[in-house]
Amino acid sequence: MTPVLQLILKLYNRAQSAVAAKTFSFQYKRAKNYPLDMYYLMDLTWSMRDDKATLESMGSQLALALANMTDNYQLGFGSFADKPTIPFVQSEPHRLQNPCYSENDQCEPTYGFRHRLKITRDINSFITQVKESNVTGNVDNLEAGLDALMQVLVCEKQIGWGSTTRKIVIVATDGWLHMAGDGLLAGIVEENDKLCHLDEEGNFVDVLKYDYPSLEQIWRVLLRSKTAVIFAVTEAQESYYRRLSELMPEFTSVGRLQDDSSNIIQLVDDGYREFIKRVEFMDNSPDYLQVRYTTDCGGLYREPQPINRCDNIEIGKEYNFNVEIQLLDYPKDLSVTNVTVRIEEKLISNEAVEIEIDLRTKCDCDKNKKPTELSELCNFNGDYVCGQCQCYAGWYVLLFEESSVV
Repeated sequence: MTPVLQLILKLYNRAQSAVAAKTFSFQYKRAKNYPLDMYYLMDLTWSMRDDKATLESMGSQLALALANMTDNYQLGFGSFADKPTIPFVQSEPHRLQNPCYSENDQCEPTYGFRHRLKITRDINSFITQVKESNVTGNVDNLEAGLDALMQVLVCEKQIGWGSTTRKIVIVATDGWLHMAGDGLLAGIVEENDKLCHLDEEGNFVDVLKYDYPSLEQIWRVLLRSKTAVIFAVTEAQESYYRRLSELMPEFTSVGRLQDDSSNIIQLVDDGYREFIKRVEFMDNSPDYLQVRYTTDCGGLYREPQPINRCDNIEIGKEYNFNVEIQLLDYPKDLSVTNVTVRIEEKLISNEAVEIEIDLRTKCDCDKNKKPTELSELCNFNGDYVCGQCQCYAGWYVLLFEESSVV
């Protein structure tokens, strides 16, 4: 499919009733070596210290795995823990400065989210940032992963997301997620505003001002940003994240992480291939337009099916989608005479079909010529309107070569 394919359709609404639909088709072909931006978002609380060491040693292997997926890849890195306030952390001054005090070890004070490496092709910078990132700690087994994920999604400039890339976030954790409402425990009542709040050093500076995001907020930002999320989680949390993923199946997948993250390369590869093997289209049509899709998914079905997605997409193979657009009713705002409908793939930016629709309340001939009532051309059993008979009840049109008679 070309980056932007434009079509112009004229739809008429006669006597406020639905009219014959306009149809067209477009083809989708999965490109080889499509650009990939991947952000590794890691839980760096105390229990994940072994996973951090594994990621340090496997950094070059991760780069090789990405290279096997596409020649055009980039990688970023950030970490999260929890909101640094009670009851999410212990209140004693020495424990605030060193959350790992009870473990007889030293670690840095708790923070919410820290963006550490802008998306880059330089794998050595990635490995360096992982090595220089220290673990921290908190009280419970719930973390601020959604706080961090929201900032990764909305801080496009700071993170370095490309405008024409496939975007994937890896969330590696052994804990559960704090969600909207949990901030009330710390007296944080302001709803998450879905905006970027990173300082120049990549710290989430308003972590104590806004509540954790809700899943609905995360879903809407994933939809807008066209970003996929792979939850790489330990066995104990796997069922929790699978239930969460069922609420956002088009944007998320779940993989079981070994206790030391030693299988992270395989999880990244599996998650990436799960997303690229499917294609799904959506549109922004208003409620007075009906858009229907049919496809045989490259010959998978004998006849085109009323669906807007296909699975098991193959590189280089064309998939044909038919689109039917029908004007159900003229918009209540009579000043609206045209509208642009954009059909786009859910997880790929800048790939779309744009349909410019010209809305007409009447045919051109209706504007310039009044209907002839009880017309002789209609055998006095109908009105002659715009070159054809509109019959009265109980009468029908018989069509001949150049005329119609009721």
